[in-house]
Amino acid sequence: MSENKIEQEYNNGKLGKYGITRKSVYAIGSVLLCIILVIVLSVTQAAFDPEKLQTAAFWIEFVILSGFSIFGMVGGQKTSEDIYRNKSGGAFRKALGRFLKLLGELTDSVYYAYLDDWLESYRERKLKRKIEVFLKGLGIKQMEVLDLDLTELDNLKQPFKKDWKDTIYEGKYPNDTTYFLSCSDEQIEAIKFVFAGGIKVSNLSSTYFTTAVGNSDKDMWESAAKQEQKKGSYIAVNYSYRIVMLLILCIVSTALTTGMFNESTAETILTLVKRLFCILSAYVWGVFLGIQLVKIDVEYLDFKVEILRLFSIECKNEIYKHKDINKIAKEEYEKLNVEREEEVNESKESV
Repeated sequence: MSENKIEQEYNNGKLGKYGITRKSVYAIGSVLLCIILVIVLSVTQAAFDPEKLQTAAFWIEFVILSGFSIFGMVGGQKTSEDIYRNKSGGAFRKALGRFLKLLGELTDSVYYAYLDDWLESYRERKLKRKIEVFLKGLGIKQMEVLDLDLTELDNLKQPFKKDWKDTIYEGKYPNDTTYFLSCSDEQIEAIKFVFAGGIKVSNLSSTYFTTAVGNSDKDMWESAAKQEQKKGSYIAVNYSYRIVMLLILCIVSTALTTGMFNESTAETILTLVKRLFCILSAYVWGVFLGIQLVKIDVEYLDFKVEILRLFSIECKNEIYKHKDINKIAKEEYEKLNVEREEEVNESKESV
């Protein structure tokens, strides 16, 4: 039964009312292959001869079946990927449609040029939240510790008062004063770990979010940075598993003997059956693999839509306001001068 016919019957309710899906059809096909193999082995009165494992025939057959298996998996994978990527009304085409529609709206907008800057701002917000979660998980309740200088952290070993006047944070806190609770040595080390850049958030450029399939459980932002690595790992695990299963198949099939036919006829029948079984079962396995790879792309495509939609909302509602480059440069210059003045004052006090 062809893919289109299966799909039509499922949509028309002929298969759906019985709870049968495409996966069910593939699974049933695999079971039928196993049944056929069992019947052939039973009819040929197959038995197991361990001595055959010591011959070169075993390794030759293993190489041949490995080639058939990889060929079948690649064929099944590419076939299912092509079908599920191009199927009208499929999950990938729907996700791609949402993505292209939103991207088209954004590229025609006046704030599209700010996407890179917004992504950097969003990444900084994610980093801040990640750091806060990390510190709060260790019992540190005052995020003001992040504005302290590295040299001041040891003061937290006991209740500590900080005067923010004449610093870059002047005016940020009420009365320019903050009282800190004492922290344990472990908590202070955790803060130092944060200061040293121990908590990170991956940097995803606008190119990733404006390309349908990026090349760059779980926090999608961090996972997105390793999308291709995730797919590669998934492929490697599935192919490795298949090769291991193939090795077991080779050990069993190569050592088979039969008592019903003469040796040459039996070998011909068994070789034909196991090779057909190998390539067909590998094809089915590849189909499942291809489906999962497309699902991964759909997952990240939806993530891109989510991020682009958030960008659009924040820009339209003026939640995000693009900073003038001259203003950014001025802030960095003033911050550097304040830090230099603090260093000069500290050196004078030490003298």
